Amino acid sequence: MNENYFYHALRIDHKICFGCTLCMRNCPTEAIRVRNGKATIYENKCVDCGECYKVCPSGAVYVAEDDFQSIYNFKHRVVLMPSVFLGQFPEDIKASQVYSVITEIGFNHVFEVEASAFLHTILSNKYIREHETKKPLISTFCPAIVRLIQVKFPALVDNLIPIKAPVDFTAIYIRKKLIEEGANPEDIGIFYITPCAAKIAATKSPVGEDISTVDGVLNMDTMYNIVLKEIKQKKEFNKKITANNDVTSDCVIFSLTNGERRLNNFKKSFAIDEIHNVIEFLEKVEDDEIEDLDFLELRACDESCAGGILTCGNRFLINDRMMQRAKKLAERERNGETSRRKAIMNEREYLTQNSHVGKI
Repeated sequence: MNENYFYHALRIDHKICFGCTLCMRNCPTEAIRVRNGKATIYENKCVDCGECYKVCPSGAVYVAEDDFQSIYNFKHRVVLMPSVFLGQFPEDIKASQVYSVITEIGFNHVFEVEASAFLHTILSNKYIREHETKKPLISTFCPAIVRLIQVKFPALVDNLIPIKAPVDFTAIYIRKKLIEEGANPEDIGIFYITPCAAKIAATKSPVGEDISTVDGVLNMDTMYNIVLKEIKQKKEFNKKITANNDVTSDCVIFSLTNGERRLNNFKKSFAIDEIHNVIEFLEKVEDDEIEDLDFLELRACDESCAGGILTCGNRFLINDRMMQRAKKLAERERNGETSRRKAIMNEREYLTQNSHVGKI
């Protein structure tokens, strides 16, 4: 593959587009132009933030997705589910019901992405402490932000923390675990449920990596509709399947605004969401208007992953459901009903050895 090639998940259907220019006017990186009455995305400027998708009145902007049937190319089918996926469902639907249905529609294993968020935090904080001359260090959790900095703020590229995202750590962990249990590596297929287009792009064209840690991406809106339909049609669920115990209360809300920042103790750090807010802040950083910053948590979507363009609910309600789940988990942790140390930490040394990405 051409090293300059970068996959983009956002597409425009010219049969539907009528050239209203709304997408062009709302694109934060000026990556869209209207030619001959049709919008065209300039790939060298696009960061897959999805602003065009949100404002398109005709539905001409869409997000490309992998065929769900591709999961059956593998014997061991793993789905990596972000905590925000559970936040889509109303309170009367239990996490165990979601897990049960996901296994019934074709997956052998269900694992929450944020299981590795605590390890990700440990390694990121260590990197920040060891590279104080590069301040501010910028989180690479949000791939739209990584791409934004590459495109619009190249002087800040060296400030990006070259640590893999939690989805990569979790994928590496589950693949190792299955191989140790006797699975043939070629029979393992790991699929990630994504709340946004940028994470599809990051999977297809991983920055600083030759190949992705996951084998496919499933759009969250598609998966939500499949799972919700099955839940509504079912009268009984497999009681042997329960929500896994692999995430801590902190991990559950890691993908929300302030999810990373709250886990570090640096003197001056900020958590900023919504891409226009991020751009405004980075312009001040680039112009040295803001000094002595230690760490920046930057997210392209309003309310971070709860506001992803492929989510199916109100971002504030999703946020609240995730916060309520985290509170319940925290109470169980305090009562000794569950441990804050999870199984994935037993592979800390192995994951640490595979934690860094190449040049961004």
